[in-house]
This record gives sequence, structure tokens and C-alpha cells, in this order.
Amino acid sequence: MRMNSFKVGGFKVFGDVIEFNMRAGTRNTTHLKENLLERKVNNLIVKNLKSAIIYGGNNTGKSSLLQAIMVMKRIFQVGSLDTFPFDEYKNFSFNNNEIVKFEIDFNCSKDNYVYGMEFKDEKAVGEYLFLNEELLFSRDLNGNLEGDYLDRVEGFKSSLNNLSLNKLVVPYFLKYQKEINGDNHFKIVKDFFNKIIFIDNRRNEYNFDLLMEFINNKHKLNVLNELIKTTELYLEGRTVILEDDLLKDELDEEMIKAKGFKEFRNKDDTNDEIKHLKEALKIRSLYYTKDGKIANKPSILFDSVGTNKFLNLSMAIINALIDEKILLIDEFDSSFHHKLTRTLVILINSKANKNSQFILTSYDVSLLSNQLFRKDQVNFIIRTNTKAEVVSLDDFKANSESDIRNTSNFKKLYLEEKIVPLPNTNIYEVIKEIIKG
Repeated sequence: MRMNSFKVGGFKVFGDVIEFNMRAGTRNTTHLKENLLERKVNNLIVKNLKSAIIYGGNNTGKSSLLQAIMVMKRIFQVGSLDTFPFDEYKNFSFNNNEIVKFEIDFNCSKDNYVYGMEFKDEKAVGEYLFLNEELLFSRDLNGNLEGDYLDRVEGFKSSLNNLSLNKLVVPYFLKYQKEINGDNHFKIVKDFFNKIIFIDNRRNEYNFDLLMEFINNKHKLNVLNELIKTTELYLEGRTVILEDDLLKDELDEEMIKAKGFKEFRNKDDTNDEIKHLKEALKIRSLYYTKDGKIANKPSILFDSVGTNKFLNLSMAIINALIDEKILLIDEFDSSFHHKLTRTLVILINSKANKNSQFILTSYDVSLLSNQLFRKDQVNFIIRTNTKAEVVSLDDFKANSESDIRNTSNFKKLYLEEKIVPLPNTNIYEVIKEIIKG
């Protein structure tokens, strides 16, 4: 399963519907061909992007775009609008018809699916599903029905007529009805949403469960430790100790006291804070000592915030590559040296990626390189006083006024504002106001 595109409108900063594309677009299919996922459909080669990166100023809508995908997934999983916070998520910045719209286009094997929903309040939700451009069903906000299933599937129309307008059709059938004449198209939609995972890389936290998954999977742990060894983190690997060993361990008592962990062993184990602390202290990093031996040290005490974030993100990326997921990463470069982010981009776009996709938001202009990304993988969100839109670098053609080619210096053109305008602040007015005061 691979994402082709995602559309959103009426959500947060997006008034009019915008489209974000994961299809290969650029005509130069030989440039960084390894960055593409290919499949054969009816003697044609269909190409999708392994990854896409999104740039834009603060508060332009980068995070909102990823959030929109996850909100659509959550609405689907709930099966209604019961948990949708209209005041927080509904567009209020730009003119629109107040209808929130989500649409996701994806393929599964040789079939192409387009699934969408729209609503303006909690009273009704419209929904539709296309298979290879054939409308299987649609129900609008007034309950009007169309599609092949209405005539072909016995009882489908009557079930929809009896279904409340604030409930989604596909989740309802998956939960309460049998398969539709042997078709499993509804289940495929569910399976696709289950592939999508989101990471907010701004957060500093220890993912103990994820590390335990790696500890118990020799292949994944070998990959992680190989990554650790081949990057300049000055570590030899990661491991986890048992709780019994933790209670026997001297640790570094002065360090524990300094960090506010004093007497944590004697506190109530039902306290969530203490539970999380114990889990964090079990996570160990392997360091060389001055006598050449290996010592394990509590990661929470000895590793930098950036190191811990890098390893947590690395595990998520390795998981996505092995388990063929679609991973959305907000602020991909947060707390990382640019060499580390570059390393992860190379991994994401490598031949190790057989059927996974990654969507990244970033401020790191060092990643704007034609050695890392194709033109069709680079996107910008532009926000003005009237709208927000997504612009692909592939929209800027060679031999045009912009003349941006696959071989162009993307970073230089971006910083020179030859692609999109950059955020601007007249800081001298601020200085004058301080002096005035």
C-alpha cells in the first residue's frame, strides 16, 4: 500500500482545498531513481515517492498538514465526529464554505482507491469511496446516495438509509456488517489507515516499549546498534536491564540526587511518574571505559537530549522500513546535527526501503540538496493574508523564468528567495521601541 496524495480544506490554516502529492512527478526519472517505489500495473510502471520533505516558516501550516492526515485517521477509527474539536480544528483564517474536507488517494497491489469525507458540524458527515475511478458509494451531507454498491450489493442501500448521518459508512460496515459480497475494499481502507504513524519530534521522551521491542527482535537491534556505531555518537549500542538488576545497581547516587531521583526505589510503584522513571533508568547505553572495557550507563543520565531523540527516531524509522509503514515526522531535524539528519534521509531513500513512505517537516536547509532529494520530493507551504497553499519544487520547470533543474543548487535558490519568499521581520523597529521605552 502506498499513498498517492492527500487533500484537505476547511481545516486549521487551510481554507480552500490543497493537495499534497506523493506521486513521482518530475520527467527526469533517472535522477535519484533509488528514491522511488515502483510497481507494474497493466504493463505500466507506476512510481511513488519514498519520501517527501516540507519547508515553510513558523505557523504556516507544516504541522497542520500532518495533523490533518492523523485527524482523518482518528475520525475513521472512531466512526463518527464525536471527538472532533470543531473550535480548535475548523478553519477560521480564510474564506471557505465552512466545510471540512479530507481525501486520501492510495494504491493497494494493482488497485487504486480514493476515500474521502466532509462535514461542517457534528450532525452529518459525507463520505465516498472510489475503486479505479469507479464510484462504489457516496453519501452527501443530506443523505443522498450514489454508487455501484447501491444496486449491486443486497441490503446496502437499506442499511445506509437506516444509518444516522453522523456515522461513517465504512467503519460501520466493518464493525457491524458482514463483508460485502466477498469484497474486502472497506477492510483495505482500514488497513491503509493502520499503516500511518505520526511522530512529534519536538517532544523529549523515552520510548521504553519501542526499545523493548528492539531488544526482543535480534534483527532490529542489530540494525539499531549498527547505526549507532556508524554515527559519531560515541556509543557502542543500547540495551535494557531487568528491574531486579536496577534495584541492585549502585547507579551514580550523586547524579541521581542531582537529578531529583533520590529515594525513588522506596516510593509507591503505582505512581506513574515513578514507573516511567524506573523504565527510563532501565534503558542503558554502552560506553567504552578508559581501560577499553564496555560499561552500561543509564541513558537518561549520560546521553544528551539530542542523542536520545535521535535513537528514538531511528528506531521508529527502522520499524517503518521493516514493517512497511507510512511515517509522518514533524520537525524532523529538531535537536539534531545536520549530519545525523542527512544520515537518516539517506537511510529512508535507500534500497533498504522496499515499500515504506516518509513525510517530513523541516527547517534544516542543509537537507535542500539535489544529492538527497529529487525536485518532486521537495515541498513548501506558503501562507499569505488570504490563503495557505502547498507548492512543490517540481512546479518550477527548467527552461522557464525560474529555470530550476534537478541539478540546481536547491539550498542557494531557496535562501536567495528565488523559489518562495522567506519570513521577514523588521527587527530595527523592535530595537527602536526598546530604546524609546
